[in-house]
Amino acid sequence: MQLLLLFTLMLATLTALGQQQMEAQNIHVEDKMKALFSREYVPQATPTIVPPTNINLRAFPNPANSDFTVSFQREEQHDYALEFYNMVGKKVWTKTHITDHQITIERTRFDPGHYFFYLLQNNATVAMGKIIIE
Repeated sequence: MQLLLLFTLMLATLTALGQQQMEAQNIHVEDKMKALFSREYVPQATPTIVPPTNINLRAFPNPANSDFTVSFQREEQHDYALEFYNMVGKKVWTKTHITDHQITIERTRFDPGHYFFYLLQNNATVAMGKIIIE
């Protein structure tokens, strides 16, 4: 529902700019929408993606209305980091130096909504997940 509202709001904003103005500036609505919903739209996220091998990243409970846990399987002893992004691509929370296979996160750190989270190892994304915060 929030994604539909965001899409409608963006489409209305682009329409308000006027087709002639967008053409004069060489702006195409389709290109803007693709950029908004692509992985590249999250500029703070590490673009290097290491193929996961049995990471099994998950968040539970999902949807979460209280504290929730993010867990994953570790193949090697490394420090990991978690980064959470809201639906518009803004980084909203980061936890570094994770050495355990799971972490409990306080629900109060997040506003209600949909979030993408990335597990990083040596500044490279190794897995991605999604969670709904109620």
